[in-house]
Amino acid sequence: MLLIEGTTARGQSRVITIMSPLPHEGRSQLVAELAIAFSQLGRRTLLIDADLRNPKQHELFRIDNDAGLVEALALPDPPQLHPVEGMPYLAILNSGHIPPNPIELLSDDRLSKLVMNLRSTYEFIVIDTPPVSKYADGLTVAAVAGEVLVVSRAQHTGQKEMRSLLKRMGSTRAQVLGAILNHF
Repeated sequence: MLLIEGTTARGQSRVITIMSPLPHEGRSQLVAELAIAFSQLGRRTLLIDADLRNPKQHELFRIDNDAGLVEALALPDPPQLHPVEGMPYLAILNSGHIPPNPIELLSDDRLSKLVMNLRSTYEFIVIDTPPVSKYADGLTVAAVAGEVLVVSRAQHTGQKEMRSLLKRMGSTRAQVLGAILNHF
């Protein structure tokens, strides 16, 4: 964490996608904890829930999921960010309503423009994505973010799934910052 946190000293924001090969590897919980940790270090942090298939961040933070990333990408309105009570440096952009075409919505140039605009306000943007073995959404988001942390679960994720994810990551040109092995 200190390695990641220390690299923002140059005045540039960091956009980090958290992805995993399979469902139920603890990715969404890790995203929430990482965003909280950055904010507790006094870093302006935005958590984006880009898992438009099975979003979890609104449940973890107990916020409405009425308007979020989907609406920010589909409508000309500015994104509806949710502050987190007791954490002045953290905001959430939840997923919003589940769209019929998540990959199409995320592949559009609007995600790139949205992230570019948000970089001027936040030092860290941490993005939750669906499992890569089921959907390509995470790869699309990783290409926009440029940096990735890969999460796997002990006794759950096989080498085959990890190799497949890393191979598919090549097309994104995103830098893999490291891997986290969850055990719960």
